[in-house]
Amino acid sequence: MADSVTLTPPIVMTLDHLARRWRGARPLLSAFALLSRGRPVEVSEIAEAAGASIDQIEKALTSARSARDDAGRVTDLFGMTLAAAPHRLEIGQATTFACCALWAHTIPRLVGLVARIDSEEPGSGQRVRLTVSPNGLDSVQTPGASAVLAVAERWEIEANVGRAFCGHVRHFASRHNAEEFAAAAPTRHVVELAQLDAAARFLHTAIMSASATA
Repeated sequence: MADSVTLTPPIVMTLDHLARRWRGARPLLSAFALLSRGRPVEVSEIAEAAGASIDQIEKALTSARSARDDAGRVTDLFGMTLAAAPHRLEIGQATTFACCALWAHTIPRLVGLVARIDSEEPGSGQRVRLTVSPNGLDSVQTPGASAVLAVAERWEIEANVGRAFCGHVRHFASRHNAEEFAAAAPTRHVVELAQLDAAARFLHTAIMSASATA
């Protein structure tokens, strides 16, 4: 069970740093369920779902890590994206993507829906398949799968979260492959899928707290 898994202090500190980026983002939380439909989201849709004004949503988006299409519709929010990425999520009949393996485990908690995850292992291109529900890791279709988490300082995350964290956090078809990847950088740490899922649970809780803070 994820609740019984222990996370190391450096990982917990990194997760707290990540959650700080969500300060004031509470009006945007409803946007994740909208993005899970697999199509761009109008700002007015987010405002209606959040019970907020368009100005409030625009202000929150300005502070958030987000991207839009030419029509001004949201296509990426904090790394849940409609653009192809190594972590593919099938939610119902729709497809979205995640910037890293940790985020792939966190999204089902944010949207309240089951996600079938198909991740591409770096280097080999092997596929890692698993299912995550709003309650956590449900099943693993790739026997022996493992993962790598990264640790980073607050300033590194604030400067470039993709370079400091997201680009290092991946699923692997075997622990051996994960160890080879982790050996290339001292900030990378091999974890079991249960530990990755525990980190996602911790991050989700931290996000809920941070997003309510102005």
